[in-house]
Amino acid sequence: MLEMLDAAQLAGFNTVRTWAYNVGEYQPFQVEPGVYHEPSFNGLDWVLHQASKRGVKLILVLTDYWEHNGGVSQYQDWAAERNRGAPSLFFGPAQTTSSTASKSSFFSDPACKRMYKDNAKALIERVNTYTGVRYKNDPTIFAWELINEPRCRGCGDVLQNWIEEMAKYVKSLDSNHLLSTGEEGFYASDSRGSQRVNPEVWAATTGQDFIKNHAVPEIDFAVAHLWPDNWGVFTLGGSLGAEFTEEWIRVHARDSMRVLGKPFVLEEFGVVGGRGANSRGLFQAGGGFFGFGGAGGFFGGSSESTEETSVVANYYRDVYSLVERADSADRALRGSMFWTWHHEDLKPLAFGTDEYSVFTGDDAFEATKKHASVLRDSTPSRRGVRGFPCVRDNNGREVFAIGGIGYEE
Repeated sequence: MLEMLDAAQLAGFNTVRTWAYNVGEYQPFQVEPGVYHEPSFNGLDWVLHQASKRGVKLILVLTDYWEHNGGVSQYQDWAAERNRGAPSLFFGPAQTTSSTASKSSFFSDPACKRMYKDNAKALIERVNTYTGVRYKNDPTIFAWELINEPRCRGCGDVLQNWIEEMAKYVKSLDSNHLLSTGEEGFYASDSRGSQRVNPEVWAATTGQDFIKNHAVPEIDFAVAHLWPDNWGVFTLGGSLGAEFTEEWIRVHARDSMRVLGKPFVLEEFGVVGGRGANSRGLFQAGGGFFGFGGAGGFFGGSSESTEETSVVANYYRDVYSLVERADSADRALRGSMFWTWHHEDLKPLAFGTDEYSVFTGDDAFEATKKHASVLRDSTPSRRGVRGFPCVRDNNGREVFAIGGIGYEE
């Protein structure tokens, strides 16, 4: 972990996005409602402490729609008292059983909302055992995010109401830090934005609405993710994948500036490059991956070909070029974060589990370092241009780009 943080600092990465909620099988934070596994919490304390020594900030995500680390389904199981046996401090809660179709009820269930709020309060009010600083007062925390990639199929109003309620609640506890949604950035069919940029028709039914969700007053900056492989875009063939990527970034940056008047961060993106695994890593950091306390869940193994790394690196360069063009024009796009960066020692294990793996020696990593340098060198042209706001941290410093590729003044 220390090697990764040192490498992040040397590469010019300034922000890490990571989970702050694990209720999955391995080392959960929360083993049952309101009951926490202190060693795991202590691990997050340590990460914040070490990051602060290196000038690296963290975006902490409060829960997840997906089941990889518990998330929504676990809250539903707890709310319905469907746990099978007492949870273990070391092996976590029982297997969740909520189906994808029923997960939408999380956003309206009073018990789920109460547990979510209780957990958010436990995190925000936490006092770091290494520094003695309460999380809500810790300048190492750049921002909170409500939930990773929420979906409420056919119930966009329910999801919107949940975002509004939880955003107000989090801000009532912590007005020091920035807040965003954590969503993928799809447009609803009746959105004020450009629903034509959605990858396919299904995206308009996820309940997300990039414009409405980020127009909530308590949401400080807009975010979107970019997963052309997962969304089936690259199956179209030809140049359509590249065209989609460019349009996705351009439209979100434009709508953030013209409609929302808020900064925009491309906070997740990646490309498979020929690998065959179907799961994603646990922690994203500085445009990459950090694990602590033995977390990560890596199994299997394979080798990576030069052709695969070339595909990944070229895609990274294309994305970074788009970000840099937006940067030079002083658009709303204020940073980008790739998924996901692993320690070299995990290479034999990561290939079998995380098809988006990037390692320090990879061409994609070198492209990211160059990108960080470009953004740092470009910052003088962005000061006050057209009066468009930069993201600001809780100390009032401008953060021109986050996600491991930015510069603070």
